[in-house]
Amino acid sequence: TGNFVENFTAEDYEFTVWYNYAYDDSWQWGSFMDIHHTEIVDDYTVKVYFDDESMWFVYSPTYPLLGPKELLIDKLCEVHSASFTGADLVEVASGYFEYQFTSDQVVQVINATVNDTPITEGVDFYIRAGYDTFCHNVFVNLTAFDPTDVITIYYYTAIPGGADGTYLGGNLGLDWPDTMYAYGMYYPISVGADSCALKKNPYFFLETPLLGEVDWRWYWDTPGGTPGPQIPGRDSGYYKIDILDVLKCTGAYCTRGDGVYDPIYMPGADLDRNDLCHIGMLDLVTITGKYAFTFGRPPA
Repeated sequence: TGNFVENFTAEDYEFTVWYNYAYDDSWQWGSFMDIHHTEIVDDYTVKVYFDDESMWFVYSPTYPLLGPKELLIDKLCEVHSASFTGADLVEVASGYFEYQFTSDQVVQVINATVNDTPITEGVDFYIRAGYDTFCHNVFVNLTAFDPTDVITIYYYTAIPGGADGTYLGGNLGLDWPDTMYAYGMYYPISVGADSCALKKNPYFFLETPLLGEVDWRWYWDTPGGTPGPQIPGRDSGYYKIDILDVLKCTGAYCTRGDGVYDPIYMPGADLDRNDLCHIGMLDLVTITGKYAFTFGRPPA
C-alpha cells in the first residue's frame, strides 16, 4: 500500500533470526546456523552471539527480514508452553546450568515464571541454540534456581509447514500481501510467478541505494579499529561512505552492468533507476553527495 507501518526494531530482528532458524531445510538457513543466542538491549540494539566467527548476511537490501513481528507472529506461529523444575538443570560448567526444555524450535518467549513469579529473559535466563542441538530450545540460567522451583515458559513456535508454499504462509491460506512488508528501498505492489512490480519506499533512510553493499566499508569501534572476538572492547561499528566508494563509482563511470561480469562493477548496483545498468553522472553525484555518511545504525 505504501503506508508506513512501524520502525523495524530489535524484536522484529530477533523474530527474523529464530523463525528462519526453525527451517533448517531452507536456502537461507546457512546465514543463521552459527548463531548461539540473541540478547535484546533496547528497541534498536540487539547483541548476536555466535558459535564461530561467521559470515553474516542478515542486513542486505535483498535479504528476507521478517516484520513487523506484531502483525506476523500470530499468523505464522502458535503458542506452546512447557514446565520443568530446577532439578532438571544440568551443570555444564562452574555456575552454568542448562536444560533442553522442549522439542519445539522456540521463535520467541512470551513470558516465563518460577513458582508463578515472573522472571525476565536476558536477566534471569536466556534461550540458546548451538552446534550440539541445532535447536533453539535450551534454557540457560543467569540466576540461581532451587531444585524444587517450577519454571514455566510460554513461547511462540513456528506452525508446521507455515514457511512452505509459493509465498510465506501460503500453506496456511495466506497470500503475499498478508506476510510481505518492505523495509528497504522499494515495496511491491504486485507479485506474480515470473514478475513483480515495485515502487520506491519514501520512508527508507537513504533516498537512493548505494553502489553495491559489498563495496561499503565497515568501521569498527573496537580498540585500534580491529574486529574480532580476540580483541577486547566493544565489537560494533558502522558503515561509512568513504573515498574508496567514490573511486569505485568513478572507476565504473560510463560502464554497464548488463553484460559479461566485470570486477569493476557489481551488476544490479546502479543508482539511477531511470537508466538502469548504466553508471552515469547521477550515480556519481549521488554517492559523492553522501560522502562521509555513516549508517548501519538507526539514523538519529
